[in-house]
Amino acid sequence: RLYRQPPPTPSTLAPHAEVLAIVEDLNDIMSSFDSSLVPARVRENYFRPVVDEAVEPLLAGCALAANGVPPAEGAVYLTNCTLAVQGVLQRFDFCAWRLPRLQQQLADTLDQVVHEQVQALLRSVNLDEKVYAVTSYRQAKAKAAEG
Repeated sequence: RLYRQPPPTPSTLAPHAEVLAIVEDLNDIMSSFDSSLVPARVRENYFRPVVDEAVEPLLAGCALAANGVPPAEGAVYLTNCTLAVQGVLQRFDFCAWRLPRLQQQLADTLDQVVHEQVQALLRSVNLDEKVYAVTSYRQAKAKAAEG
């Protein structure tokens, strides 16, 4: 449901209450599974499909909601949602396989935030066109030197 109709991004940019409820449900499921009789060495294989089916649509829904606000704000919202998911997954050793991918998603989103903020700052002081002109000149000069 969250993926089909994502809730609006809160003005605080914190994860929406629906997102937090899903994360809490996932935590409850994982806590129950962690205390089950399934041997520790096979838990990851048993639980991997559950994580995939819960995390991917949740983050996709957050990304859709983030598209409804300016890019920098959307990136902050998506970062906060991803951190909420990461906070739950890192509590359980059978979810460790998913953490590097979440960390990469966070890095990509933070790169986007930095890029958006730099662009906004350059626009606000009327340097964006000058930086573009200098960059274009350097690229043209490099191509001319190669050929």
